[in-house]
Amino acid sequence: RCDELTKECEQLKASSSSQSSSLQGNEALLGELQVLKVERDAAVAEVKAVKQTTFELEREKKHLSSQLSSTREEYDLLRQSFRQLQDDIASREEDLRCQLDASHTRLGAIAEQARDKEKDLLREIETLKGQVDQLAMSKSELEARLLAPGEGRRGEEDTDAAEGQGL
Repeated sequence: RCDELTKECEQLKASSSSQSSSLQGNEALLGELQVLKVERDAAVAEVKAVKQTTFELEREKKHLSSQLSSTREEYDLLRQSFRQLQDDIASREEDLRCQLDASHTRLGAIAEQARDKEKDLLREIETLKGQVDQLAMSKSELEARLLAPGEGRRGEEDTDAAEGQGL
């Protein structure tokens, strides 16, 4: 439109020398042309600003897209590590459970052995008590014979013999 008006203005200038009344019309058109040029320059500047803003937004979009991609990769790695840790924990729990069961079984066997040993020791103690009681009775009988009247000197010999044997 500006180019058309410029051509028209030039044609009018050429014909204005022959026509004085059209000179005023040409001046009006020239003024309108100047206003249109100013508006066009403003529109061109605005388009350049929009293009620059669009360029910057595209660059920011690429940067954010790159960050998003990197963050997704990190997230995937973390999720993978988390799953591995869960698997490791589950495996370790199972190992510990097996070890605990084995320890429980061993402790049960040890406890059973201890009960059996305790029973054996109690029987042995009862046997030893019986032997102590028999020795005490034997000692009492021996003392009674030694102290019995009429045995006399023989009792002393028995005592000496018994002491020599550790009785």
